[in-house]
Amino acid sequence: MSGIVGDNTDRQSGVIAEPSGGAEIRSDDPSASAGTVWFNTTSGTLKVYRNIGAWSSGGTLGTAVRYMAAMGTQGATLSVCGNSGSATAECEEYNGTAWTTTSVGDANQAVKNTAGCGTQTAGLKFGGVG
Repeated sequence: MSGIVGDNTDRQSGVIAEPSGGAEIRSDDPSASAGTVWFNTTSGTLKVYRNIGAWSSGGTLGTAVRYMAAMGTQGATLSVCGNSGSATAECEEYNGTAWTTTSVGDANQAVKNTAGCGTQTAGLKFGGVG
């Protein structure tokens, strides 16, 4: 679709029909819900309403580190090793709200500049230097 009604009238996949009685086009549609699609005849553009929430802050790590391995999801994350002035073996879990020390303990070797992948419960830490 090119975004202009006249350009799409002969294409079956691009037909845009205005409802009988006309359509009210507003940039601040209060009835819009996530996934709503409409054609703005004033600007000649196809619009999609996406509901994007605001950023929020969660808890902070118990030990400030950088260059650590991280794995998991937004609500179930694992931080392994890193640099807190020197290499560390500390591991912390995040539950979507707060960081806590892991129930399985720390890594077997302190390293920094490491990487990770996987989930919180099945993660892999690799690389790094002591």
